[in-house]
Amino acid sequence: MLEPQRISDVNKLSPTFHKKYDAFIKAVLSRYPHCLPFETLRTKERQVWLYGVGRTHSKNRKPITRTLASNHLTGNAVDLVFKKWNSVTREWPYEDLIYIASMYGIKSLYPLETCHFEDDYRPIKDVMDTNGYRREKANERDRRLLHEANNNLKEVL
Repeated sequence: MLEPQRISDVNKLSPTFHKKYDAFIKAVLSRYPHCLPFETLRTKERQVWLYGVGRTHSKNRKPITRTLASNHLTGNAVDLVFKKWNSVTREWPYEDLIYIASMYGIKSLYPLETCHFEDDYRPIKDVMDTNGYRREKANERDRRLLHEANNNLKEVL
């Protein structure tokens, strides 16, 4: 069975998630310039194919996804990888990305899917309010991160 085409164009993300992603990726790239989107919007055909890996075809591989109802289908998820030489890798600081994502209304499915980030569906204003509250109790590094997050989110409002 042939693998359906993968879409990595961030312009295919839903408008709401695209705003959060733009603010988030600005912070990520300032720290990890080799980070890039691997997959954004996903067709139903590709989702079925990915779900079938290790189940109905490519049985020598472990399953890639656990669901047929991915947020990729609506453009509300992105898989991020890191460029290393001429290939991509998932061996980078995902714990830091997960932490940063939480400041942008984006959540991870870690440990199920390390590189997967999706919309938590909170309005940007609510995310910014939460960041303001978190900043009051945060250490200096986190205060800077939360301040940066709110500034980046203001730019996309």
